Amino acid sequence: MIKPNRQHCRVWHAFATALTLATLGAAQSLCAAAAAVEDSEASSPESAPVRAQSPLQEIIVTARKREEKAIEVPFSLQVVDSEDLAQLGAVDFSDYARTVAGVSFEDKGAGRWTIFMRGVSTGSDVDTGLQSSVGIYFDEIPISEDSSQPDLKLYDMDRIEVLRGPQGTLFGSGSLSGTLRMLPKQPDLGGFSGESGAQISETEHGGLNYAVDGILNVPLSDTAALRIVAYKDDNDGFLKNGFSGAQDINFEHSNGGRVALLLRPSDNLDITLNGIYQEGSFGEYYQVTDHFPSLIIDEAEPEPFVDRYSLAGLKINYDFGPAKLTSVTSYYERRRFFQNDIDYFTGLLGLPQAYSPLTYTARTVTQELRLASTGAGPLSWLIGSYFEDHHETALESVSPAGEPVPPPVEQLVNIDRITSNRQYAFFGEASYKITSQLTFTAGLRASRIDQDNTSIDNGTLFGGQTVAQGTNRSTPVTPRTILSYMPDEHYQIYVQASKGFRIGGINPGLPPCLAQNGCTVNVGSTFGPDSVWNYEIGTKLLAFDRRLTLDADVFYIDWSNIQINVDRGDGFNGFLNAGKAAVKGLELSPRLQINAHLQVGGQFTYTDGKITELGSGLAATGVAAVGDAVPAVPKIATSGFAELGTSFSTDGWVYVRGDVSYTTTRYGSFASTMPIPLLPYSLGNIRLGLNKGPYSTSLFVNNVTDRRAMLAVQSYSGVHDGAPYSWLRYNVNVPRTIGLAFSRRF
Repeated sequence: MIKPNRQHCRVWHAFATALTLATLGAAQSLCAAAAAVEDSEASSPESAPVRAQSPLQEIIVTARKREEKAIEVPFSLQVVDSEDLAQLGAVDFSDYARTVAGVSFEDKGAGRWTIFMRGVSTGSDVDTGLQSSVGIYFDEIPISEDSSQPDLKLYDMDRIEVLRGPQGTLFGSGSLSGTLRMLPKQPDLGGFSGESGAQISETEHGGLNYAVDGILNVPLSDTAALRIVAYKDDNDGFLKNGFSGAQDINFEHSNGGRVALLLRPSDNLDITLNGIYQEGSFGEYYQVTDHFPSLIIDEAEPEPFVDRYSLAGLKINYDFGPAKLTSVTSYYERRRFFQNDIDYFTGLLGLPQAYSPLTYTARTVTQELRLASTGAGPLSWLIGSYFEDHHETALESVSPAGEPVPPPVEQLVNIDRITSNRQYAFFGEASYKITSQLTFTAGLRASRIDQDNTSIDNGTLFGGQTVAQGTNRSTPVTPRTILSYMPDEHYQIYVQASKGFRIGGINPGLPPCLAQNGCTVNVGSTFGPDSVWNYEIGTKLLAFDRRLTLDADVFYIDWSNIQINVDRGDGFNGFLNAGKAAVKGLELSPRLQINAHLQVGGQFTYTDGKITELGSGLAATGVAAVGDAVPAVPKIATSGFAELGTSFSTDGWVYVRGDVSYTTTRYGSFASTMPIPLLPYSLGNIRLGLNKGPYSTSLFVNNVTDRRAMLAVQSYSGVHDGAPYSWLRYNVNVPRTIGLAFSRRF
């Protein structure tokens, strides 16, 4: 266990002092510049005024599948809009995740996020077999992908909507603890426009990185417009192979694009067609170190990773007047290939060095049809139906290193898993204004989910081919009730009870649990669904002429039939339903526009989740114990920012922004017999920017102190070079990165 020493504390204290002095100096310079501009404007009435002390922007969201103001949504919601994303320099999830209350995550590298909300977490999971506890959407296309969420780049985004708490009524299975929606900008009929951008940076312990992107909006006629987005990201690695000495092995080469076509043949009909493709090639599947805090991973074989996404969506809206009909059809495909270095595992079995290539393919087709009221009366309603067809294949093999891949029966292990899920659902939600200030909302979703699973196990370890097949049917019902009080357009208080649901699954490719092979936990061939009941009370506030926004809530979650990934002790993992947990917490998101020059904001999250009940016989295995904290979730996570700026000339703005986040201790697993602490960490970023007319440029430093954070941990044991070998492997963040970004609008 690594403990922070006095030298680390002194370095952080010195940085904090330097940052404070630098900020004060910048503030003095900027205020002096502001005064000069104001004096200039006072003497020259023709010059453009300093940016007015305007209130914070009003945000329109679609969290309930209809447009409404964010303050009118009667549950916990946070929005990261396009301006926030630009000021953060955000191009992927980890760039903005720490600014969102109620969200925790394990950063395992690009394309391998594991996202949690409100403490509904079981820690590090394998990459297939378990449905995510958070629903992920790109526009209205569901893209949730087991425990490794896709890393679609955030170019040309309108906003990110984070819906905290179960969203089972409107978003269905998989939104067990919340929903994250990425909403891109849509084609604009108003005129031709575009933007181009470039960024170059250097990472400590690594090398040069660069990114380029282009955006083009083209009206084709008065009723049609096209929007095109293209981008390319190249990031140099920073990890070293401790065995071979190879440097910067975890590089990334990603490129992609999006095309959207809007057709509006009449005032009451619009049709939007979206197509997206992204491909990423990575030198390393893992962003980890085996020698924390040094950036060294020990590998006998390379572990490359290729990740490809294809998305297509068709959305049709027809406004009948009193109601709007919406049809959403989507197609999502993800193909992944990676290779595991497992010589420690084969060494445990007394076998020669081996490698393990894995190929995953997932395809999802969905169709949603919904009808929503549009009138201004006391009753508003939405009804809909949903169909989803999800098909997934996973092929894994283990073969001797340096030799041609033999037929499946001659391989050490060959596992072919085929999973199909079909989901049918009807849902509805209605809100009725009991008075002009008091509203009652009730919703319900009834689903039928059919699962078909086939696992074909082959190879010498299994003694030849075996085929296991199974089917399962779930019929979850997920209700929601809300009572909200809104005395005026600037304040709301609400209470909510809602249910979330997650499907079960199978454990593929597991040999018999034999004590002589070290197996101590028999997880079985299948595991069942789990669910949560969420109870919360919250408030939303706009004050001081809308210069202050405040969202706050407290919640309690009752989590049943928890799905846990368990190490059997013989080198194989599987899922089982472990029991119950309770999670309570507080979420706070304030933002204040102090004056025309200074804005501050942040988030504070308190989460306390513990196991309250274990299944029969599980306590003796050491998998978990009553009272264990839920893993990977800190009790306290907080972040804040301050942005100071001033206008210059007629259309210029210069600013300095600082972001700081702090995360307390978490644990890597439930195991009470050997809890592995993930130490507290704090990270800081600084950005100095200048906007002038259509041009924007910024100088940034991310991870200013080059802090090494423990983001996740896995415990490994086996045999290497004939000797027993045990170690801890920590997922780590990106070291200090200094860069320059430039963009031009036209």
